Amino acid sequence: MSGIAALFERDGRPASEARIERMLVALSLRGPDRSAYVARGPVALGHAMLETTLEDAFDRQPRRDRSVERFLVADARIDNRDELLRLRGLGDAPASETPDSELILWAYDRWGSNCPEHLVGDFAFALWDGPSQSLFCARDHLGVRPLYYADDAKAFRCASEMSALFVDPRVRAVPHRTSMILTLVSEYLEREETLWEGVLALPAGHTLVVTREGLRKQAFWRPDPHRRVRHISDDAYAEHFGAVFDEAVRCRLRSRGPVAAQVSGGLDSSSIACASARLVETGAASADLSFTRFVFPGTPADESAFSDAV
Repeated sequence: MSGIAALFERDGRPASEARIERMLVALSLRGPDRSAYVARGPVALGHAMLETTLEDAFDRQPRRDRSVERFLVADARIDNRDELLRLRGLGDAPASETPDSELILWAYDRWGSNCPEHLVGDFAFALWDGPSQSLFCARDHLGVRPLYYADDAKAFRCASEMSALFVDPRVRAVPHRTSMILTLVSEYLEREETLWEGVLALPAGHTLVVTREGLRKQAFWRPDPHRRVRHISDDAYAEHFGAVFDEAVRCRLRSRGPVAAQVSGGLDSSSIACASARLVETGAASADLSFTRFVFPGTPADESAFSDAV
């Protein structure tokens, strides 16, 4: 996972380059390969890169759309790349040379604030829209990639890690008492409130539009408990599930380096490990695949006999 940071001085003051630089230093562990930032008027965006896919080698962020003065920083792994490349008319171009950030910026240009609905994968991003003088933020459907923010009506800041927010002296590290108490009794689940006063997490499947006038948060996806998939036989259900499962595993085998699958005695990890091995062996995916596990000899939690079998 890479790291992103954004600073928007909502009162119109120029964004501090020194402050966005310090935010990037706080994110350095997330992005050891390279980092960069851009500052334009009241906004500054920073990105710390960790290369995990082949296309990451071609990614230079913040990414800019010069025609309309838009800037994007994204911590993302987009899995429906083939679909987006076809829609953009790049179906014959080398896919590995088109980074995810370019596809996200293009998706915003095409669908505007509805663009997250058309992205499949893990992502958190911040996009400065020059024409509307607004900052658009989004977090993926399941909230795999984090995005935290703090706003005091004068300035808005967001980042992949809360520590990056505290480099701004206007954001005070004051414990959130209720969350701390819930943590001590093992009842804390981070949704929006975090362990710190005034620091919020953008919920999974939500977007956030920030302007000088205020903030507007909106859900772009929620699980539908009433949705039904109908097939004529058990075999058809199994075939459908297998196709979806294989595609979910296949797109996660895309990597610029070795891929490790964790194995235990459970059905979930075993299924992923076996599907990964089959996809590589049949040529449906290309990956340097290895398996890892945790063992706890002599304890009831030891599943080594089961992982040996896998």
